[in-house]
Amino acid sequence: MIVSELHRFIYIGIPKTGSISISHWLNMFYGGCSIGMHHDWRVPQDYLSYYRWTVVRNPYDRCFSLWWFECKNHNRRTKSPHFGMSFREHMLMNIRCRDHGDPLHDVPEARMTQTRYVEQSGAQGVFHLEFLDELQQLPFINKIHPIPHHNQPSSDRPQHFSECFGRDEEKLVWEYCAEDFKTFGYERKLR
Repeated sequence: MIVSELHRFIYIGIPKTGSISISHWLNMFYGGCSIGMHHDWRVPQDYLSYYRWTVVRNPYDRCFSLWWFECKNHNRRTKSPHFGMSFREHMLMNIRCRDHGDPLHDVPEARMTQTRYVEQSGAQGVFHLEFLDELQQLPFINKIHPIPHHNQPSSDRPQHFSECFGRDEEKLVWEYCAEDFKTFGYERKLR
C-alpha cells in the first residue's frame, strides 16, 4: 500500500497486477511512501478520507502470472511451498483458499479475488493494467512523468495463458474469478 500525504491518495496494490512497478513510480514521482504490507487492503483510519485507488488485471493473465510466480519460477523454488504444482492444482487451491486465506502463504489475502480487494479496501478508483494510460485521469498526474509499464515476462516464460492451457483450465479461472470478469468487464474467452 502506498500513501501520498501531498496528493492525499492511497494506492492499494493487488497481487500480480503490476503493483511493484506502480509503487516504484508513485514513490519516485508523486511523494508516495509504503505503509503496512505491500498487498494489504486495510486502509489505516488516518487515511480513510484519502482517495483510494487500485489497478486490476485480466483474470487469465493474473492467474497465469500467480501460478508461474509461485509454482514455476526457479528463483522462488526454495521459498514457495507451492513450487511444482500444476496449474490445475494451483487453481483448485486458490478456489479453496479464496475466502479463508492460505495457511502456507505469508499474506493471507493473496487468494482474494480482485473484486474482494476493491470491496474490502473501499477503493474509489479502479484502473486496468492493460490500459495504464487510464492513470492520466488521476488529478495529481503530471504529464512530464511517463506512465509506468508492466514488466514483460522473462524469455523462459510463455507470454499468455492461452499458450499453455485450454478449455479445462479456462473453466477453473472462470470459477475462481467469476466476480472479477463481471465486475471489471473482462471477457470470458481466450484471446
